[in-house]
Formats: sequence, C-alpha cells, structure tokens
Amino acid sequence: MALLKMPTTLKRGVGRRILSFFLLAAILPLAFTASLAYLELDRGMREDAGRTLRANAKEYGLDLLGRVHRASAAADDIDSMYEVRGMSGLLRNRFMLDDFENVWFVSDDGETHTLAGVPDPQALNLQAGIGSAEDSPAQIMSAGRGDLPTLYLRVGARSASAGAIVFQLKPDAIWGGREELPHETDFCVVSAGAVFYCSGEFEAGVHQALIKHELNAGTAPAVWRQGEEEWLGAMWQLVVADTASLPPIDVIALQPTHIALQSRADFSRVFIPALVLVVILVGLLSFSAISESLTPLQRLTIAVKQITAGNLDTRLRIRSNDEFEWLGNEFNEMATKLGKQISTLNAMSVSYTHLRAHETI
Repeated sequence: MALLKMPTTLKRGVGRRILSFFLLAAILPLAFTASLAYLELDRGMREDAGRTLRANAKEYGLDLLGRVHRASAAADDIDSMYEVRGMSGLLRNRFMLDDFENVWFVSDDGETHTLAGVPDPQALNLQAGIGSAEDSPAQIMSAGRGDLPTLYLRVGARSASAGAIVFQLKPDAIWGGREELPHETDFCVVSAGAVFYCSGEFEAGVHQALIKHELNAGTAPAVWRQGEEEWLGAMWQLVVADTASLPPIDVIALQPTHIALQSRADFSRVFIPALVLVVILVGLLSFSAISESLTPLQRLTIAVKQITAGNLDTRLRIRSNDEFEWLGNEFNEMATKLGKQISTLNAMSVSYTHLRAHETI
C-alpha cells in the first residue's frame, strides 16, 4: 500500500526532498564505491594476467631450451655415426633423423653433399642465428626464408675430411606444436632484434615497446592494439651459455585482452546486474519507508482541510511512536478546545439573540 501511494507522496515538496537526499546519500556513494572496486578488480586481474603470461613465457623458453639441447645431442650422435659408419650407418638408423628435415655435409671448399633430404644451396650461406661460437660443438644458424628464418644446426665434422654437418631443423622439433601451447596464447621468440618464431601475428615495434614496458611497469602486462583487437603481452628473457651457445632470447607471451581478462568479464556479468538489483531493492525499501513516514503528514493535511471546512469533530489517530503521534495528539487536543470555544460562542450568541428579542418585546 505504501508503494501505491508513492506517486502522490513524491508530488509533495517533502517527498521530493527526501528522494533527492536518498539519491545523494545512498546511490551516488554506492556507485562511486562500486566503480572503485571494479577498477581495483581490473588492476588486480591485469597484474594476475601479467604474472600468468610471464610464467607461460618462462615455461615456453625452458621447453625451447630443452628442445635445442635434444636437437644438439641428436646432431652429435649423427656426427659420431657418420664418422664411424659413414653413409651406410645413417641409412640403417634413419630414426636418428626424425628431428631434421634435411642433413648435408658441407666441406671447407663449399661443396655440399646431401646426407638426407634434398640439396639446399642456402646451406652454404648460413648466417649466425639464435647463437654461434667458434669453440661451440653445436651452433644454431639461420638462413632467410620468407618472413621468418629457417634454423639450422651446424656441427663440426669429426671425420678426417674437414667441414661440417648442417641439419635443417623441423619447426615443430624446435618451436613445438601449436596444440602444445596454452589456450588462446601466442608466443614469439626474438633474439638479437630478429624474430625467429611467432605462433601468431606480431607487429613490428612491439618487442621494443615490451622491453620499455618491462623496465617501468612491474607486474602489469603491456597493452597494445593490433587491428581491431586489444592484446596483453609479457616477456621473459632466457640467458644461457652452454654447448648450444645461445645468446639472450626474449620469449614473448601474447593473449587477447578478452581472453586474458575472461574472469573480469565473467565477474562483470554477475556484478553489474547484482549491483543494479541491490540499488532497486534499496530504492523500493527506501521509497516504502518515505511513504510510511509521510502518511501521518498526509492525514494531518486532510484533517486541517476538514477543520477549515467547519468539521470540528475531525480527529487524528496516529500510532507511530514518534513526533507525528505527538503532533496528532496535540492536533486532537487543539480541535477539542476549538470545538468547545466555538460551542461556547454559539451558546453566548443564542443567549444574546434571545435577550435582544425579549428587550424588543
């Protein structure tokens, strides 16, 4: 019933003022607090996403190192087999070549002999890739092929003939399969400013931006737009000095923002409707309380109008245990006294009329 009376209640100045105070004192602070909580939640989730991406980059980097070690060990085994048993030994143990697409023997005079796979003249012009060192038994080399370089493993031949054995590495054997990566996460491997591998699109300039961000931003991930989508990224540097002679490698983990902050999106779908529901419930309860509080005032207004119209028998019955009940009792007492005074005046008027009539006679 109180809610049904709200339209009438809010037409009055008091009702409007109370409603305005409610909006200022309740809804605005609630909205401000909720906004701060959401911003803090967003900041915390971004930091968690940065830590997760950095941990993923580290894990991928260590896996990459392990794959390089295995390829280096396999290359050494093939070199030993070739030295002891020659080509026939390799043909009988082809399983040893599973991690390589092609294998060549390159003599010091530049002559190439195919040990497995097909001839490749690029093997004669290998450039330093992920790493190389003159005293390293195994050297990772590269040659340009399209957007990303092809990696080769060069092992100094142990046979009497001077030269080296060059292995063209299978991409999956070094970088791993796409199905092995975390869900919706891309990885890029950058060394000496060159991009050696990227499982997804990688715009120029992102690497340098990530380097600057890592120096200044702490645990929060870097943010940038790529096309129509916003991305988060974090970097982990792998520094190794071993038989594979790897220089510093920057491993970058990338994720679309809507994937990295999926928890925030899930929270928003629950938090915002819940906040709206709380505001509605608080509003309805507050409106009901306002209406209940103003009901005695409405009764008093009606009673005053009836008294003004001459109905001196009007009385108020208010049981609110507050100032309105006291005001109702005072009003009833005033109406009673006023009725008595008017009755007395009426009686005196009648007596005076009779007296004047008698005098006239």
